[in-house]
Amino acid sequence: MTFHGQARWAESAQAHATHDHAHHDDAHHDEHGHADHGHGTPHESPWVVTLPLVLLAIPSIAIGYLTVQPVLFGGALADAIQVAPENDVLRELASHFHDPLSFALQAPLHPPFWLALVGVLLAWYLYLRSPQTLARLASVFAPIRPLLEQKYYFDWFNENVLAAGSRGLGRWFWRVGDQTLIDGLAVNGSASAVAALGGIVRRVQTGYLYSYAFWMMIGLAALLGWFLFVG
Repeated sequence: MTFHGQARWAESAQAHATHDHAHHDDAHHDEHGHADHGHGTPHESPWVVTLPLVLLAIPSIAIGYLTVQPVLFGGALADAIQVAPENDVLRELASHFHDPLSFALQAPLHPPFWLALVGVLLAWYLYLRSPQTLARLASVFAPIRPLLEQKYYFDWFNENVLAAGSRGLGRWFWRVGDQTLIDGLAVNGSASAVAALGGIVRRVQTGYLYSYAFWMMIGLAALLGWFLFVG
């Protein structure tokens, strides 16, 4: 659909031109002498972009050819990746690896290559050669189409159950732990307790001599009572 399908940029370009004409047509004409540059039409990038990409692609292929063996099978990664022996796919591939070229030429001898080719041919037939067949298949499989389009709802479950549950749990810990226990009880609560205690003590500290003498007598009586009844 990207390289051989029906062109779809014309509608987008037309909508863009209509919107642009309504807002900037006069100024655009005055400055450039025309209103439409064809911004919606795909075009090749200029040589100042294409040439560096080509020059970078050539050594990338050469470096990949020279380093695929030491990186994948030669221990270049050392112990950076650990896998169980029964899951060591690279060890199994190493037994079939001789050189990069022969390794690439072995691709047609294995099922993944043919499965990918079948997928390409099937996509070409359904999307380019016979789109009506695709429409009929979509109608036939309409009951399970949402299930397939939503990828069996794994992403929905992850976002709406796991992620949402994690966010909800985090908010609960924030409200209970941070706001209620730490800010409310520990910080603000201790400050309120000290303020309340200070208010009580402030009433005791009147500044009058007779008040201090009274509390001294109360303290002395309490001390004598302790020695008489407890000691």
